Amino acid sequence: MLPAHMRRYLPEKLPGFAILLCLFVPTIHCAAGCAGARVSGDGEYRRTTASGIPLSLQFPEAMPDITKERAAEIDARPGKSLAERWMLARFHHINSPENDHLVKSVADYKAILVAGRGDGRALNNLACVYAEMEKYKDAEQLFQELLAGTDAPANAYYNLYILYRRSTRLDDGVRVLVMLKEKQPCSLYASIELGDIFFEKQDYTIAESYYRAVLGPCESNPYPIYKCAKALEAQGRHGEAEEMYTRCLAEFPYFHEAYLDYAHMLLVLERTEDAKKILNRAAGLIKK
Repeated sequence: MLPAHMRRYLPEKLPGFAILLCLFVPTIHCAAGCAGARVSGDGEYRRTTASGIPLSLQFPEAMPDITKERAAEIDARPGKSLAERWMLARFHHINSPENDHLVKSVADYKAILVAGRGDGRALNNLACVYAEMEKYKDAEQLFQELLAGTDAPANAYYNLYILYRRSTRLDDGVRVLVMLKEKQPCSLYASIELGDIFFEKQDYTIAESYYRAVLGPCESNPYPIYKCAKALEAQGRHGEAEEMYTRCLAEFPYFHEAYLDYAHMLLVLERTEDAKKILNRAAGLIKK
């Protein structure tokens, strides 16, 4: 059962989602929210950044890259197998140097949807193409269609969330993450992103709860510890915040942001000498 503050973001009637086959796993966190996010699971996942938005594509497993000549050869044939249509779509979407390659990939994915009877991977990739073409309404509509069905690949949640995040539609972004958490309660990616959103909304208690939830599973990532410290500091719980800053620097001594924010908190608390020690430690790392 989801906590009350999350349930209010769910639609009145949830569509029948398939059990997700994949988990979102944060690897490197960035201001964009998930430029380092990785989606794992069946098939091959690739990210496209042509639009400046790190969208996640999915293709059938072990699909080879093809040359421009091979693509032209397949394209010229009237009859194409489903595998050949996928190869063309991948070439036009990712590898083609032509100016109209996105337009061609739209036609490729639509042909796959007809031949493959609504393959969720093709619908996800088609929505990504629309986003790259800055047709954001069309992209949003397709992602929503995917999530309302039973063939939604896990990265469709990620992609729709990223669209909302980049357009500062935070409440809509929360709804997508909550739906992901409803089906995958252990999604680390969703927990960290929910923490960030509630931190931005200045709901620091809820943000803290999400960061704490991933401290164990994300033991190789300094970000949740650091953000938990900042959430505690924002609540005026400076002693607990100091413990988290200290832990972050002990486990991740090269995480520079923690030095600066820890020192700033100490200065606010008028602990000038302690702040100097922290800054000197940071300066020592820079010299190495």
